[in-house]
Amino acid sequence: MIDKETIQYIRKQPLTKIFQRLTILVVNKINRILKIEQNKKLEIPSNYSFPEIKFRFVEAEKIDLSGLDKQVIDFHIQHYLDHQIDLLGSGWIKHSYQSTALGIEKISYSSPEFSSLNKEDLLKYAVPDSSLENSTKIWSMLSPQYIPIDWQRDYKSGYRWFGQLSSKIQRNNLPIGADLKAPWELSRMQFLPQLASFATSSIENREKILLEFKNIVLDFIAVNVPGFGVNWECTMDVAIRATNILVAYDLLRQIDQWNILSNDFKSILKKSIFEHGLFIVNNLEYSPIITSNHYLSNICGLLFISSYLDEDKYTNAWLAFSIQEILNEIPKQFYPDGSNFEASTSYHRLSSEMFLYSYALMTRIIEKKKHIFNNIEKIKWPVKPSIEWNQISKIPSKISEHKLQDQLFKIGKFTSDLIKPNGEIPQFGDNDSGRFIKFSPVGNFMSNEKAEKNYHNLKGYTSHIGESNQDAYFDENILNHKPLLAAYAGIFDHDVFNTFSEEFPLEKSIVNALYRRQITKVTPATKFSPTVYVPSINKLPYSKTFTYHFEKPIEADKLEFTIYEDFGLAIFKEMDADFYLSVFFGENGQNGLGGHSHNDKLSFELYQNGNNIVVDPGTYLYTPFPEIRNKYRSVYAHNCPIHNHQEIDDFKPGRKGVFRLFNMHSCQVLNISKHGIKLLLEYKKVKHIREFRIETSKLSIIDHSDTNFEQNFFLENKYSNG
Repeated sequence: MIDKETIQYIRKQPLTKIFQRLTILVVNKINRILKIEQNKKLEIPSNYSFPEIKFRFVEAEKIDLSGLDKQVIDFHIQHYLDHQIDLLGSGWIKHSYQSTALGIEKISYSSPEFSSLNKEDLLKYAVPDSSLENSTKIWSMLSPQYIPIDWQRDYKSGYRWFGQLSSKIQRNNLPIGADLKAPWELSRMQFLPQLASFATSSIENREKILLEFKNIVLDFIAVNVPGFGVNWECTMDVAIRATNILVAYDLLRQIDQWNILSNDFKSILKKSIFEHGLFIVNNLEYSPIITSNHYLSNICGLLFISSYLDEDKYTNAWLAFSIQEILNEIPKQFYPDGSNFEASTSYHRLSSEMFLYSYALMTRIIEKKKHIFNNIEKIKWPVKPSIEWNQISKIPSKISEHKLQDQLFKIGKFTSDLIKPNGEIPQFGDNDSGRFIKFSPVGNFMSNEKAEKNYHNLKGYTSHIGESNQDAYFDENILNHKPLLAAYAGIFDHDVFNTFSEEFPLEKSIVNALYRRQITKVTPATKFSPTVYVPSINKLPYSKTFTYHFEKPIEADKLEFTIYEDFGLAIFKEMDADFYLSVFFGENGQNGLGGHSHNDKLSFELYQNGNNIVVDPGTYLYTPFPEIRNKYRSVYAHNCPIHNHQEIDDFKPGRKGVFRLFNMHSCQVLNISKHGIKLLLEYKKVKHIREFRIETSKLSIIDHSDTNFEQNFFLENKYSNG
């Protein structure tokens, strides 16, 4: 039965959009039927000989850690070696079967039966019976002093999934507070490339790091059988995990003078990496109607897997397919001006990281494995989308096309325009802290007591980790995107990137090591001319003005603006100073589906004189508490006008609605100059004009509407870095 919100949404849509949505529903239904009836998968012979992890792409001697403080490096090494990892704002907690969860929103689950089990008995509960013998053999290779990681647990709520059960049922009947993203984030292993890069300079810790890498990888493989448990539920996380393991392994095997990464270990690892690739191919998060960052992660992860593995008919097909699909996805997921179609500034980072690192690797591959594209062996490919076999020979020339590199530059330029003088981005749309590969830790040290005071969810934190005897807390700043811009400097020679590579040379060195080409000199891009609408509007009877007086005057003649109309973002900056204003006026992302969109139209962020003045409160969590999730998507959580207690766009209650926002609004630019912008927002019979007027001593926000309204502003930081 169709609910009231859906009917209201349908009535407001043009026939073309209704037809498009019906097409999506029909195609998805057909796909589900086909999957049930045919269940087509790429099959591998039972006697298949798994290819070696043969190729090397990132030279350890080229890693540049000069931008990182030794205290930061030592802190992370010490914590990672003790399995203490700060994930999604969990605090630096130890991940073991004995650790206790702090709880989330007064909800806490426990599994006391696991904490008392020894290593041998743990496996009986952690893996299906059919895999017990193999898992026991792998676990026997762990160092005696190694304490296993609890991979199946939500480290905030304490809820546990079970590795004995199929990954397909892990989402079923989740209790309130249980967050799938918690074990997923842990299993992405994004701390491993950090550890590996630190090992290139930390000679005194090198042997320990190599041993830790070996133990962690073996531990995961033993207790996370492909197709079972929570960590094989989402293909995106499988792809990101494989990428991070491979990059870390690439660095560490070059400095392994002790042969810690033995032949036995390499044999187990190559089989696991191949299984990751096979799982990705058979579980692609693909739709013929719309794809997202999930599918992009699938094909980028498959690119890394097929690039590192030795050549055979399967890995060659994976390589051709992954590059084919990356080239197809870029124009789908990024607008011509470089902004991302998800309508989220944070998801722009995630997707741009995927494209950046993959582009660097692709350019290397067409030199290292060029013969593959001219003489590829066709294999049976039953999954969708299909491999375009007759187009594979054209792949090297497509990668070399200037327009592809030009698009990559624009994607990076969007971030450089977006960031504030302090390196942070404004938050528009969702932010789940998602990354593809992480290298430089960015943040500040504070005491454990201050961390507990700052973050509501860390109540009881200091006593919880008292055993570690740490008197400092590293507070990661996930809104600082300077390292991303530094990474672009590994390909492009341009001031917008070079400035940041001086502070974060590690990212530049990694990308350039992958790229292995001369850095491209880029001329400044031509700015887009904004489209200005002049509709006929009668005088609106209701008006309000909010004025913020600057702590110090700005030089109005030094103002400049940048507009991204496809994304719906205007940015105003004072040249060589620290005034910053960003205003959002976009449509819902993902071609209107709004999976990561908020009711933040006409919202803004303001920064001046070294301080965040007006900010967005952030995102919270996705599925554990749907009602709180919707509060953070609500118009009440954004710096925008509120009419009659109405949401701009409607969302469904409950978990089924957390990734959907019904597009019921339109927004137009009425006027723009370097001194401000005037916008028209229309929704649910509401007509609202908001003007931002920048003067020497103040910012005025002038609202006019045909119905009464309230202005809603957040004049201090309300978000958590986690």
